[in-house]
Amino acid sequence: MEEETLDKGLKSFRDRRSGSNYGHLLRLNLRLISPLISRFGPATAYRLNKITGLIGKTYDMHTSFLYNRPAAPAITEMLKNYLDLDDNAARRVVKTFFLYESRLEIEKIWMLENKTNRLPHIINETAIEKLAEQIRKDGPCLLLSAHTFNLFTLWWALVDRGVKFCLPAADQGSEKTSNLLHQTVRDYIAAFSKIMPVLYTNEGNTVGRCIELVKQGYSALIYLDVLGYRNRDPRVKLMGNRIGVPTGCLRIFAETGVPVKFVCTYGAGLDEPYGLMVKSLDVSSGTIDLSGWASALEEVLRMSPESWVGWLFLREMV
Repeated sequence: MEEETLDKGLKSFRDRRSGSNYGHLLRLNLRLISPLISRFGPATAYRLNKITGLIGKTYDMHTSFLYNRPAAPAITEMLKNYLDLDDNAARRVVKTFFLYESRLEIEKIWMLENKTNRLPHIINETAIEKLAEQIRKDGPCLLLSAHTFNLFTLWWALVDRGVKFCLPAADQGSEKTSNLLHQTVRDYIAAFSKIMPVLYTNEGNTVGRCIELVKQGYSALIYLDVLGYRNRDPRVKLMGNRIGVPTGCLRIFAETGVPVKFVCTYGAGLDEPYGLMVKSLDVSSGTIDLSGWASALEEVLRMSPESWVGWLFLREMV
């Protein structure tokens, strides 16, 4: 039944091929329909999102977080190449990916309105409490993560449980962006910067500032699946290919010696709370074994491929 709904939802808008129609429909989805749906409780909101979430998202036009090319063909190709999915299975993942985008917008509204009472419906409460308890017990931690759709709500869930942490982030700029989903990211980061330290990379000395905060009792949440490191060491193996990852986490560990964990959310169903995978990473050699981060991420991707935004940029990371 759910698959039939997704097919009908996509088909209804797939033939609207003009850029004008596409832009108007997507804006209608994210700036009018999502705010209306957010007025309902999570159960109803998520159910409605499965019906409306594909509005304005044609397979061959929707750019998602990209600027200059459609997202769906790129994601489909990556899924077929790296997870050995057939074309139909890959397209089903893409449609669910697009629905998680719309769910992201609804959850953004809840968080910006400080509706933290909805967090148990958004992310697995038991898993979050267990992670928070580990951090309270062990002290500041280095949390290495990846760009999945629920990464933003993870921030609020940790803060809601008294966990202090800093967040290195790329400069989001001050001007409005033409990409509506990028604007959502900016809204999240701007709001969060009023609660916890956000270390913008354009301000310089990101790693040094992060180290100082860790020494003051803050954990650090760092995303390693980023662009700009494809030809740099260290490189780790992800789904049979080697990708470069930022080295800053190695320096932070070297100077602080704090526990290191893989922490990543994943989709457990469009109307279910996101799951959370947490694994301690091996530091017995005196540094972080980043292959453990990559293997844990691959486990998440095989379990819930529709959760990862990185499919859009994997070609550039390899």
